[in-house]
Amino acid sequence: DENKKNITEFSITNDLKSILKKLNFYHKHEIHCVVESSQTWYWLVDGLTEASYNVTLAHTFKLAMIKSAKVKTDRRDAKILAEMLLGGFIPEAYIYPKSNRNIRDLIRYRVQLVRKRAEEYVDLHMLSTRHGWKAISRNEIKDFGDDDLKHIFQNEHLLVHAKQDLERIALLTSQIEMVEQNIIAAAEEQSEFNALMEIPGIGTTLAATIFYETGDIHRFDSIKRFSSYCRVVPGVAQSGTINRRGRGSKQVLQESLWTPKLG
Repeated sequence: DENKKNITEFSITNDLKSILKKLNFYHKHEIHCVVESSQTWYWLVDGLTEASYNVTLAHTFKLAMIKSAKVKTDRRDAKILAEMLLGGFIPEAYIYPKSNRNIRDLIRYRVQLVRKRAEEYVDLHMLSTRHGWKAISRNEIKDFGDDDLKHIFQNEHLLVHAKQDLERIALLTSQIEMVEQNIIAAAEEQSEFNALMEIPGIGTTLAATIFYETGDIHRFDSIKRFSSYCRVVPGVAQSGTINRRGRGSKQVLQESLWTPKLG
């Protein structure tokens, strides 16, 4: 309550029905929920919001009071979150709209697939150079067939390794193309995506990434805020006459660190 006194405290199963049943003992308009933005927050925040509860999503990276605590337990974390919410100190994260969330996550999944494919290219490259063959470029690998592999890897055990690398590259390429088709089909229905495509140097994948990662542009109250979110502005560490740039530029700018004023 307003005097930081616990009205109730309990552990509960991670089940929306059980949580709502517990909360329904209280008046909804009197309850303000705060949820830490863990990797699995979607179901809980969506469920509470759809049940008409007031919900704030707390930015995990900025919860220094919890991260730096000497004693860290779920019970203590929950109490600190509640106290920070009461005092207005919660570093609020952006609750990305549910309607486009799956497409944004599909874009991030595509990045994972591209990285996995890159690892396979590197593995095949290293396998050939390790055994005295010339360095194979990525473009050369794209055109490789069984005969090319047999010519390079004449040892049967190396050939098994190389073939499986090539098979995974082909599979990942097929999956990446399928994901991209799904993303672009959805993005082409958005006017903002088509506007981004008019900018020289921006292709379909980058335009879709910019659009879906940005979400509602009005959550940024200035160009500076948006530029910082896009990580084109390095962090600054200043002490006395010493200034260093680049500090935490990736970590602290995930999602939104501010409570934006809608323009």
